[in-house]
Amino acid sequence: MPRDGYGSVSWGRKKKFHCQFCDYHKEFPIRISRMECLVIYKEIPVYQEITGWRVGQVECELLGPGIPTKFIEHKTHAIFKWENQKDRFICKRCAERLKEVGRERELPEYMIFPND
Repeated sequence: MPRDGYGSVSWGRKKKFHCQFCDYHKEFPIRISRMECLVIYKEIPVYQEITGWRVGQVECELLGPGIPTKFIEHKTHAIFKWENQKDRFICKRCAERLKEVGRERELPEYMIFPND
């Protein structure tokens, strides 16, 4: 697994998603889908070059592809910019309950994930 400065991410591990209504949670794996070669060099006063690899794109079953970015405070934190911009999650059981009580207009705001 790459060591590219994302101290809070263990590549190959799972990310938890919590239902906003019942606090049910489910884990989905984050997989690396693209690696990029990174070359840093300087020419003055002497030519030096460092070549390395970094994660260019990740993939999650629930959210699809995303790009890892980071911000640095006291330690490095990873932030994923997913192509799917929804950031509110609800389990399938709660989604069915919302339909039963007539609040199905709210469902497009949520990302629905399955219950086991």
